[in-house]
Amino acid sequence: MTRSIEGVTRGKEGVTRNKEGVTRNKEGVTRGKEGVARSIEDVTRGKEGVSTSIEDVARGKEGVPIIIQ
Repeated sequence: MTRSIEGVTRGKEGVTRNKEGVTRNKEGVTRGKEGVARSIEDVTRGKEGVSTSIEDVARGKEGVPIIIQ
């Protein structure tokens, strides 16, 4: 399915939305300008460089690790 106004494309590999820049597939989610990538193992976010997983969270330029238990 393709919608030109919203720019939505759907196929076996995933969903791509041009306006927001969202790509979704079995491996994870990637979002446009914010640069958000989500998978089963972790989350990585854009310029701040935030990485979230089951085990830990690492944030920003300082590289501060936060352990989640």
